[in-house]
Amino acid sequence: MDRNIIGRPKRSARFEVIRERRDGEPHDVEEHLGLDFARVAALGYALAGRKGPYTSRVRIRQVWLLDSKRGPEREIDDIDERVASIFLYGVTLPKAWTESEGLALLG
Repeated sequence: MDRNIIGRPKRSARFEVIRERRDGEPHDVEEHLGLDFARVAALGYALAGRKGPYTSRVRIRQVWLLDSKRGPEREIDDIDERVASIFLYGVTLPKAWTESEGLALLG
């Protein structure tokens, strides 16, 4: 068993993006190491809507790995095309700085 210095099992989290299908096949599951990347992927899939065999519903599930074995899991987000649109149109993104603007702010 892989243990850390104080003898506890190693823990790590993964985030699964579950893209639902409507053709009866198993849902597509994509694994991400960070919640930010999982949410960006889920928003993209949800905005794509009902294309091909997919519905517009996408879920994000957090899965804990304990000594590389699947442990507890919980649902983090449940997104569809409507939710993704409301979120994206409700957010005002700041403009990216040019390198010279960033350096000027740092002094």
